[in-house]
Amino acid sequence: MVDGVLDEVRHGALDCRAVAAHGELVLRRLERHLVAGREPTFGSMTGCMFWYAMGRWLGPARADAPVGRFGRYMLLRHATYAGLARAYRRNHVRASLVAQFVPTVRNYLPVLAGALRLPALPFALATLLGATIWNSGFLIAGYSMRDSGHDLLAVAFRIIVIVVLLEMTALLWLRYRHLWWSRFGSARG
Repeated sequence: MVDGVLDEVRHGALDCRAVAAHGELVLRRLERHLVAGREPTFGSMTGCMFWYAMGRWLGPARADAPVGRFGRYMLLRHATYAGLARAYRRNHVRASLVAQFVPTVRNYLPVLAGALRLPALPFALATLLGATIWNSGFLIAGYSMRDSGHDLLAVAFRIIVIVVLLEMTALLWLRYRHLWWSRFGSARG
């Protein structure tokens, strides 16, 4: 009877050591992936804060001048730009967060934020959160495919197509939502 109890204790101790070793391995892997996720987020933050500082250095007048001069070539009237700037001032944290999910906007919005002299800390925190979420999606996708045997170029192409389609859908919705709402509102009327 004592031998049976000692065997159970020994097996239990071995099981506990195995569970602890497995837990330690999982924690090491998690730490490695968190470190891997830190670099792209740090790079995004550094770039955004650099362009924010450049926008602050430019100031509102110098950032506004190219839009007045060249905006018509980019289908951006000065009145539209001024309206966007006013809207951005009202919703700068939310807009800075969402901008991290739109690649082209992510590159230019920090200059506008700096030129409008928006508070740096809320801009930095929104950018940090948005960049972390954006980069995490790609890191999780890459991690989940690490041993799958899929053709990485084909998968990367699919991801790019999905991102572009989502962005186009969002832009079309922003452009034509007033038509949908006016039809929807008149149908309920």
